[in-house]
Amino acid sequence: MARLRSKSLGPQQGWYFVNRATGHTIEARNGEQLLDQVIKHRSAFKLGETDRALVWREIEIQICAGQDSQTCIGEPGDGWEPIANKIPRLTLQHIMRATNALLRFIMGGAQWTDEKIADKRRDPCLDCRLNFPLAKCDCLPLRTLLEEQLPPERNDKRFGVCAACGCSINVKANLPESVLRKVIRSDEKFPVYCFQRDYRPEP
Repeated sequence: MARLRSKSLGPQQGWYFVNRATGHTIEARNGEQLLDQVIKHRSAFKLGETDRALVWREIEIQICAGQDSQTCIGEPGDGWEPIANKIPRLTLQHIMRATNALLRFIMGGAQWTDEKIADKRRDPCLDCRLNFPLAKCDCLPLRTLLEEQLPPERNDKRFGVCAACGCSINVKANLPESVLRKVIRSDEKFPVYCFQRDYRPEP
């Protein structure tokens, strides 16, 4: 997996780490302080790895999942792709293509994918830095409409907007494969653990 270029030059969104075992977001001024805070937090709760080298590796993996090549550098064969840490600007062509596919999906009765598949898809998003609690994106009206179609038990408030694609994580994870292949662009870049990589069309 990719590594941070520096412990002092921070990521675009600042130094923070989501500790999945406790659900806490730990913030700091630099990498060394973040490392100390994560170890202190885990020691207090007696949960998770506390070895400094291993914890730093966890921090690097989580942070680099949502960073560009100025912040992180990949290692040979790790499959890492640099990602601009912001909601992308969509072209009119992509908006129309995705909108048509999604509207046909809704008009056809909105047959969502199996709930277990959806849970497995979005599970890695829980502590992903690209999981943003944002209410604004290029597809806001359609996103709101789709979220309203989701059964309440599938609309997990822990998931917001994916900063890699600008769409609702809850909606994307619950879409059937046939629709996903129509709404995901070939040039979109996602973390190596993201389910959306499996549905990108060939360039």
